[in-house]
Amino acid sequence: MSANVKTGFAYQDIQSLLAGWFHKERESTISDLEEAISAEKEIQIGILKEEISKKLVQADKEIGEFSEVEIEIRRVALEQYTKELVETTEFETEERKRGFIQELDEIIKETMEKLEKSKADLLSPKD
Repeated sequence: MSANVKTGFAYQDIQSLLAGWFHKERESTISDLEEAISAEKEIQIGILKEEISKKLVQADKEIGEFSEVEIEIRRVALEQYTKELVETTEFETEERKRGFIQELDEIIKETMEKLEKSKADLLSPKD
């Protein structure tokens, strides 16, 4: 009977040792996984930030190029319209014609300044 009691205690000791070891290993594995996940998350966030930054720079470049093209299109159209307006308008005197052309030149200048300001506003960093 004493052999059976010793065997029973030995079985319980092994069982508790194994349970303790499994618990310890499980906690260690969970901790290792959490650290690995956290490290990978930081790596991925860094990659995403870099990619977003590159995309924003590219978008700003494209907006700038688009703005330049659109401003040039508008400038040419405005100059063409002005030319047609001068050519199709009858003036009583050469002096009135020069005055009209000067007024149109001032309007074109103001318009171009507004277009450039609009472009600058569009390309300025947003808060």
